[in-house]
Amino acid sequence: MKKNLFYLLTLCLLISACSKDDNEAPSPFEGEWSGVFTGADSGSWKATISSSGNITATTNSEEFGYYSAKGKISPDGDVTLTFGSVSTGATFTGTFSETSAQGNWVNNSGNNDMTGKWRGFKDGTTQADGLSNNIHLLLSDENLDALDNLGFPVYEGYNPPNFENIYIASPLALKSTTISNDEIGKIYGDLRIQFYNQSNTNLTVSVKRLQGGSEGIGNGSFISGTDNEFSVFTKLHSTSSDSESLLLIACSGRLSDDGISNFHYALLMVDDYGDPNDVLIENNTGRLFYDEDRFSEVITSLKKGQLNNDTTDIGKLILNN
Repeated sequence: MKKNLFYLLTLCLLISACSKDDNEAPSPFEGEWSGVFTGADSGSWKATISSSGNITATTNSEEFGYYSAKGKISPDGDVTLTFGSVSTGATFTGTFSETSAQGNWVNNSGNNDMTGKWRGFKDGTTQADGLSNNIHLLLSDENLDALDNLGFPVYEGYNPPNFENIYIASPLALKSTTISNDEIGKIYGDLRIQFYNQSNTNLTVSVKRLQGGSEGIGNGSFISGTDNEFSVFTKLHSTSSDSESLLLIACSGRLSDDGISNFHYALLMVDDYGDPNDVLIENNTGRLFYDEDRFSEVITSLKKGQLNNDTTDIGKLILNN
């Protein structure tokens, strides 16, 4: 009888252990995640999700600096995290899928509520549209739609050619615009552009450009493409007519031995920061330029003295007149 009870107890323990294991299957969201948040404040976030669904996250806010939070993600992917205290911090709510996440945030710490959106991806995953996670974090869906409305050619893929070199786009003509009163076909100052520090492992590149009296350097540029086709996307802060703004610069083309064919260059307004001086183009509007002779040659220098300064400076093209 004692032996039977022992076997029965052992069997119950085994059944209990198996049931517990079945109920505690690893979370499908387990891993490292990263993303951005935008709106009344902006910045980046990172999160680690354990096999049991525990989530530890940090944010880096442009307005408030670093904050951390801990919580639990539901089996369906729903999550609520408060960074800081309930009365002075920001609360993020949203949903995770197996490779992406998105939601809304609110900060009630001031006189007026600050709100916005957040999104991100599981590290190491790829997207079906052939654009990297970093490109999707750099560009909102509205930005991508605005580029599409301009007719900007996006070359998708994760294996672009190595296009490091210095090129000149001349004559540089306006191909399309979402700005009223623009003159399609108008010729602007020659654009000299250098691509360097390209990494096809990280799908990044550095960009230096000179055009008219304007110059700029982008060290956080992301790339896509396949075979001899490539696209480059970067954001930069600009000051024109004493007005601050955040711009998107996008380039694309087909690499050849001596240059780039079908070179396109887009300028898009991402955030005019309210445009207090009422001089900037509207958010998600912009202009698309191309090399009118369809070929941008390799050159040896970015020297200003060799630039054509007799035509309109492209740096002024974020103005609404």
